[in-house]
Amino acid sequence: MEGMVHAYFQRVLTSEDSKVARSILANEIEHRDMVRDIGYKGVDEILDYVRQVKKAYPQLWVEAVNFGPSEDGKSIFAAFEGLATDTTPLFKGVDLFRFNDDVSRIVEVEVYRSNWQGAKGHEQRKKENEGKKPSPV
Repeated sequence: MEGMVHAYFQRVLTSEDSKVARSILANEIEHRDMVRDIGYKGVDEILDYVRQVKKAYPQLWVEAVNFGPSEDGKSIFAAFEGLATDTTPLFKGVDLFRFNDDVSRIVEVEVYRSNWQGAKGHEQRKKENEGKKPSPV
């Protein structure tokens, strides 16, 4: 499972490798962004999404940095981090990956993250707001 998750982040999201996507993703895969409340269904929709993201952020890279398997043996949590550009802060999050019955393909990805698309992390926002007057209501 960890190998497929690494391939998902490094080969599919970072390198836009459609051949790898078709080898590790189930045809009926569902990709749900739990923060933005949007989703994609099927390999082609996910590849279109990846192309759009890579067009906007050609330097994007994402990698899994830690794993937490679930009790069912068919899903795994992956902590990830990445950069959208060399001028945006590091983003981090956790995805839940679910696999088919024989654990040969990813059937679902639920995306959770702390920040994205140039959004600054909590600590960075806190530092920048120190000393600023609160906005009047």
